Amino acid sequence: GVLLCGGLQYEEVGFTVQDVLSAMEHLTPVYRAVFNLYVFENLGHQEIAEELGITVGTSKSNLAKARRNIRHHLLALRGESA
Repeated sequence: GVLLCGGLQYEEVGFTVQDVLSAMEHLTPVYRAVFNLYVFENLGHQEIAEELGITVGTSKSNLAKARRNIRHHLLALRGESA
């Protein structure tokens, strides 16, 4: 499953894949690309860095920010705050 901030998978907190995909629409293009490549394409940070022309550190940072943003949007769906 897709890991959210805090190590929880979306299924463990009652969200669907569609919820995650909907939340992804709110990400910046770079965050969305890193999240998609890491989570759905199963690429590592080195491969993502090469694919997108960014550093490994930037890939890791962007993934963390993407997860935080997705968590925020998922919680907003339920009327909760992050």
